[in-house]
Order: sequence, then C-alpha cells, then structure tokens
Amino acid sequence: MHRIFFDASVSNGEIVTRELDDLRFAISELTPFQRLVVDGRLDGFSNKEIADMHFGSDNGKVATHMNAAMNRMREIVAVDIPAVCSV
Repeated sequence: MHRIFFDASVSNGEIVTRELDDLRFAISELTPFQRLVVDGRLDGFSNKEIADMHFGSDNGKVATHMNAAMNRMREIVAVDIPAVCSV
C-alpha cells in the first residue's frame, strides 16, 4: 500500500509535489474505465458529458466508475481526494 507521510522539514512546494506524485500513482492504479471518468472530471467535463462521450449517455455508469475510483484512491493514499473528482 502506498501511503503519504509528511515531514515538517520539507517545504510546501515539496509537499505539493509529493501529493501530486501520489495522486498520479493512485490514478495509475485504477481500472481503465475508472481512469477514464477521473481524467474526464479533471479535464472539466461533467458526468453527463463523460457519459455522452464514452458510455452511450448512461450517466449511472459514470457514477459507478467514479465511486469505485474514489474508493480505490482512498485506499492507496492517506489524503483526501480533491473535490474536482466528486460525483
């Protein structure tokens, strides 16, 4: 399991870099469909837009994959996932 631990001696820039690296790692561990919906949200698309582009307008599939992705990323990292990925 990949966990984030903070060291008070590092700068804020180093912490942000570590958090981004850990978030990238967590995303890389997702299934292809989970990655697809997370990437879509990070690119600014709504669940409906992602559904229209990739799931034949089935918004439920987007929500299902996003929930699974969020749960998986929480298992991998010990920080909160950014709100941009909220379902």
